[in-house]
Order: sequence, then C-alpha cells, then structure tokens
Amino acid sequence: MDARIGCHRGAGTINQQLITGLGYPFREYAFLYRDNTGARAGGETGWPDPLIGLKFEANMLLSNYPKTLWAAMICKQYGYNGAANSRGAGVPVGKEDGVYLLNWNDDFFLSKPGGETRRSYLVTSPGSNFIFNGAMGTAGNLYSVVNYVAPGGGGQARSNTAALTGGS
Repeated sequence: MDARIGCHRGAGTINQQLITGLGYPFREYAFLYRDNTGARAGGETGWPDPLIGLKFEANMLLSNYPKTLWAAMICKQYGYNGAANSRGAGVPVGKEDGVYLLNWNDDFFLSKPGGETRRSYLVTSPGSNFIFNGAMGTAGNLYSVVNYVAPGGGGQARSNTAALTGGS
C-alpha cells in the first residue's frame, strides 16, 4: 500500500500524522523521500539528520535519530555487506537512497526481517496517534508504505497478534 503522507513543497519541518494502515498490526513501515525533481538521491540528501522524532501514541519510537545510524541499522538488518547507499549490478550491496525502514518482524529466526513469531508487531487501533516529525533539507515529497497484517475473525483477533500463531 503506497500513500503520500506529506506533499512537501519547500525545505522545512514536517510534523505529520501518519494514517496509513492504522487499526492493524504493523510488520514494517517504510518511508521514501524524493526531492522536487522526483530523484531519490536528492531525497537522501534532504532526509532529516537527525530525525526529530517518530511518535506512536504517547511514546517516542525514535527521537533525535541520526541518519547514518538509521542507515547502518538497515544495512545490518537486511544483511547488506556494502556501505549504505551504495548499489551495484547483481546482488544489492547497500540501502536504497531516500528509503528508511522500521521493522517489527525480526524477533525470531536470525533476527532478520521475515524471521518472526508475530508477537512483536506494532499493534495499532484506528484512532492511534502516529506522527512523523523531521526537518527536511530539500523540497520534495515524503511517501510511506506500510506492511500490516489483517487477521480474520474481527473483534479481538484484530489486535491479538498471539492469535495469529495459535497462541493465547
């Protein structure tokens, strides 16, 4: 699912409520920033450094998070053996420009995204407060893509991630 969360024309601070996928347990949340020409390289240059904060409900998920640290964590989580933002022919060796990820699906096998018990998903409700706050260095657009789970059964099954695995 792809949704533009901020049609941001000029450089400056985005303090935006994120609404994509609220009400379902999140596996991953991806941010993509493109400069006003549509280039991701410009989006990488303009990405907030540090990110002021990413707040969920009353808790800060990230606060004053440096861009280089976030990029290094992405490289470690996905097993990239090259420097961040370096790409080459064949096997990807680094993080894509302008793309920053949050994972809640790396709690089990090899501690990599996709190795999950489904018990560490970020459980949200339709009225959850999820806010991105960052000082963008260049004019552009910020997009978000969320990978969430929509369990069947409605009611409590929707927020009970243990029910996804047959647990209680």
